Amino acid sequence: MICKYLRCSMTTKIKYKKKILIVGGGYIGTLTSLLFSQKDDFEVTLVEKQNRLGGLYNSAWEYGEYCFDYGSRSIVQTNIKDIDNLLWEILPKSVYPRSKKNLKEFSFQKGKLREYSNCLDARLLEIAEKKIALKQMKEIKKSDILNKNLKNLESFCKAIYGESLTLNLIKPAIEKLTGINMIETDPCALFAHNLNRLIIANQIESKKLKSKNVFNDNRIAFSQYDDHVSDLVKMYPRKGGLRDFGKRLHKYLSRRKNVTIKLENTVNNILSEGNLIKSVLLKDKTILQPDIIIWTIPPIFLSKILRLDSIASKSNEFRNLILSHYVLEGKIKTKAYYLYNYDPQFKNYRTTVYQNFSCPSDKLKSITVESFCDEINPELDYFKNTLFDEIKKMDIISSESKIIDNKIHIQKNAIPKYSLKFTKNQNQIFDNLNTKYKNLMVFGNIGGSKSSLNHAYKIYQEL
Repeated sequence: MICKYLRCSMTTKIKYKKKILIVGGGYIGTLTSLLFSQKDDFEVTLVEKQNRLGGLYNSAWEYGEYCFDYGSRSIVQTNIKDIDNLLWEILPKSVYPRSKKNLKEFSFQKGKLREYSNCLDARLLEIAEKKIALKQMKEIKKSDILNKNLKNLESFCKAIYGESLTLNLIKPAIEKLTGINMIETDPCALFAHNLNRLIIANQIESKKLKSKNVFNDNRIAFSQYDDHVSDLVKMYPRKGGLRDFGKRLHKYLSRRKNVTIKLENTVNNILSEGNLIKSVLLKDKTILQPDIIIWTIPPIFLSKILRLDSIASKSNEFRNLILSHYVLEGKIKTKAYYLYNYDPQFKNYRTTVYQNFSCPSDKLKSITVESFCDEINPELDYFKNTLFDEIKKMDIISSESKIIDNKIHIQKNAIPKYSLKFTKNQNQIFDNLNTKYKNLMVFGNIGGSKSSLNHAYKIYQEL
């Protein structure tokens, strides 16, 4: 806990406002700002590089009434009551209908559309191969792996799922997504890409196996996306895409007297003394002297400012993301909101079908296709045509569909490859930064937004 007081006399202490600097106005940073803005004894400054809040929860492209997001995103309940109550207050039901139903996230595997789940399905293997694979997996017990040194993703998967499922099902998919060999990959990649649960049986058998023990539950998936319904509320605006989300959060924070929002700004320098950060220089020459700094963007940028040499800051440890947005004329042939493609023969990684998710329309259709790329300067027109042809082959849209308009762009260094070296270095950076400076909290780690928000809430409660 960090608390400071101004002494007026020997017997009286006057508590002054704690100055909180939050770096990064993306999803985590903005929700953290919402949380800290609720106490008047906090003076909150939010710094964001873009000209708007929300980060990737913003529109990537707008075409008339059609809005395209930065990939497959929806607003999901955080399970932190103080944050969720604010979201319910800021986002009206009339615009953001709430639902506890599971999202229709489906997949494309082994050359076919699978409209029942987004999980890898062992039942799609050849009969003989499948028999061996399922036998191997079912014979594995948690006690078999307790003392094993599972250094990389391949050894981890073989220990958890067996050799056959690892090599014939997981390996092609995960290597497509990471761009590197399983032997070079950290096990966290499996969880980062949500491939840790496999479909191995029908609905009845899957439920039975999952209920047997926690070990099974963590590695076996339900065979249907709606076999289990969580209590989490999901929201997506009926119209206008997620651009409205950031606007509403900005409007709310702007009304709070204890919040200062600095858009189109960055941290240029940091001065420290011992184990405390004393001052922060912003791009606009503002000098801040925060009691606490909450850093919600990747620590790579912080390590550069502090001149820390790090493999985690090298571009070859990341993959670029190609986003191709289409306004098209044709028929949508899937009920999916999001559709993941694990087939290594396709460049397509994920497709968002906006009409299915937000507001059905008989007019033109809107779709976003994502693809990973390791080239420094890829030929974007090639991706535009290739990805559109692929969604025809995947039977997502009718074969006679035509592009009315298209916007394609690249997000460089968008996602880590999760190599063993990268993950080790990343964790080291977090540990070093969080222990070296008592008034610095670094979020946004591989654990994802949920763990980061929980961390923020814990600090909030302590203060």
